[in-house]
Amino acid sequence: NLFKDNTTLNSATLGEGIIEIGSSAFEGATNMVCIVTPESLTTIGANAFENCVSLNSISIKNVKIIESGAFRGCTGLESLTIGEGVVIIGDFAFYGCINLTVINFNAIAMNHLAENNNVFTDAGKNGDGITLNIGINVTVIPANLFNSTGKSEDAPKIDELNFADGCKCEK
Repeated sequence: NLFKDNTTLNSATLGEGIIEIGSSAFEGATNMVCIVTPESLTTIGANAFENCVSLNSISIKNVKIIESGAFRGCTGLESLTIGEGVVIIGDFAFYGCINLTVINFNAIAMNHLAENNNVFTDAGKNGDGITLNIGINVTVIPANLFNSTGKSEDAPKIDELNFADGCKCEK
């Protein structure tokens, strides 16, 4: 909870060697616009960036685990890149990211998710929708990745789906 509810922090650059951002580490840092993560980062803890409403873009590079609620309520988030190494995304991870417009999905060995996991519930609701780009090395889009509560009004608003040229994913 090192920077929890810190309203003066507007950016953070984490040094190489850091492997985990702990639970609620930056939760409620409402003025944080930018976070630069090191290549060594493997885990983003539960609620680590919850309600960081000014955060507008995140690229999750070598991270393997995105825990529950990690980016919940990041209403300013517009662009998200999920790297090839992601294997687990916890429930509610991107719940309420209502201004999300682009998801670049590149995970190549991600686990399937339980039904009604709420990972992307209400994502993209405020705009024209989300453009979902599937990376070239993706072979499977995990089951229930975009299944929210089971109610259509809660589903993420995906309006465009693009597969990279040469994508190995079965369409």
